[in-house]
Amino acid sequence: MTAEDRDEAAFRALLLDVASLDDSNRTWLNIATLLLKFCHDFAPSASAWGDDSADPQREVFNVETRAGMDLQAVDPAFFQQPPGQKDGDGGDLDSQPMASSSSATPEHVQALLDVAWDELNRQPFPDKRMSRAVVARGLAGAIDTLAGSTYMVFFKAQGRVTITEGKAYPVSQHDPRRWLGQYGANTDPRNFQQRDLTFTASLRIATGNLGFTYVLDFDLWDRLSLLGAKDGRLVMSAAQPNLNFSEVDFRWHGETTPPTYSNHGPVGKVPQVDRIMRLVDAATAEGAEVVVVPEYSVSKSAYTDLVTRLPHSSSVPIIFCAGLVRDSLAKPGWVENEGWLLMNTPGISRGHPEHFHAKTSRAKLFGADERIRRASEVRVFVGERWSLCVLICVEVLAPEIIDQLADIGANLILVPAMSEKTKSMADKVSDLCTDSQAFVVMANGPANWLDKDPAPRCEAFFAGPYETLPSSWYLTLADLGRDPLEIATWVFPASQKTVSLHQLPADNS
Repeated sequence: MTAEDRDEAAFRALLLDVASLDDSNRTWLNIATLLLKFCHDFAPSASAWGDDSADPQREVFNVETRAGMDLQAVDPAFFQQPPGQKDGDGGDLDSQPMASSSSATPEHVQALLDVAWDELNRQPFPDKRMSRAVVARGLAGAIDTLAGSTYMVFFKAQGRVTITEGKAYPVSQHDPRRWLGQYGANTDPRNFQQRDLTFTASLRIATGNLGFTYVLDFDLWDRLSLLGAKDGRLVMSAAQPNLNFSEVDFRWHGETTPPTYSNHGPVGKVPQVDRIMRLVDAATAEGAEVVVVPEYSVSKSAYTDLVTRLPHSSSVPIIFCAGLVRDSLAKPGWVENEGWLLMNTPGISRGHPEHFHAKTSRAKLFGADERIRRASEVRVFVGERWSLCVLICVEVLAPEIIDQLADIGANLILVPAMSEKTKSMADKVSDLCTDSQAFVVMANGPANWLDKDPAPRCEAFFAGPYETLPSSWYLTLADLGRDPLEIATWVFPASQKTVSLHQLPADNS
């Protein structure tokens, strides 16, 4: 059997698999997954895209349109939006057009099969593999347009979804315009032209060597819905509790090759907790619902106090994110470098969930390597409006992480950092402002780095999915009248495209 015969047999097997689904498995998600999996397993060669005889993307659109019309013709009322639903803004599940059922009828399946064979006969590509992939992708796209909003319901019910090669996972869809005020949003990533037929707007097949374990976590779905819900405002803050390295417990290990260092966090628990609480109060007094403090800014002892005090603070933010450090129990002399995410639910006294993300990449500081145990998991918390990810410092420089977060649709990135590489870090993480229309907050400590920095390093960085410049704000020690002897918080209301600086005495005595 030739390769062409095998491909043809695989396509026939695909349609047979779709036709053979029983009532319990004939969901739109299962059908779309089978179609996209075929596109993944039998992707056309790169040379097939260079053929001038036809435009694959245009042909995909033609198949989508034809299949969508034929599916609707089976039962014109089936895909209508239920009465009483509001017009969508791209965020809420209940704001999307949804089929009356997440399952297709046998008549819908037959309509798909008829379109598949008819469209395959008319595809103008010399490369038959391209023709088959275009038809499969077009059918999946038609289903996505009509019933893609049913997919997330299924994945959400699983609680957590681990992305693995060749498996389908949901793509988060978010419309940032509600938080941009009078400013327009940049191009919707769904409109990007790509030579990839393995995804639709709502569903993607994982491809390639992922490198890390990516987990979609739905545990915070309801809590995340509170962020930015009040008056359509999104206000974020990056806070700076530390002035210089004398306030940090650095330990150098020059006897190793290469040299290493271990950072055990702030020297004094009581003053550090006091500074952080005052900065949180100052930020939330300006309306901030997200507060990020730098990497290594919370020790284990400070954490014990903060986790008790923050939920009971009158001005606690909805999201508090900090760099947390603990001594490693597994490797004495080493530390666990984590991103601590704390979620508050206003009006609910119980259930103050927290998550700890261990750093995946060791940093190099002053020529020495960071003594941490590296992790391999990147977790994205998915909600109706937000898909949130915490990245620690140089993790944002890993292109494979940024690219995968774009594929997932992550749109809120929190970065606690301690680095001099802030320009390259800001540039790289800003890619997500376009690739998935993300908002970014980075807090970098301490305030004073070296006597003579080779380039101004930022203490705070904000970026968003704006259509016009500026779309990012890079705040250094010299900006906005910054006093290097005071702790500070920068507050960024997304709808105003402005940053305000609020400074406090370091010593509260």
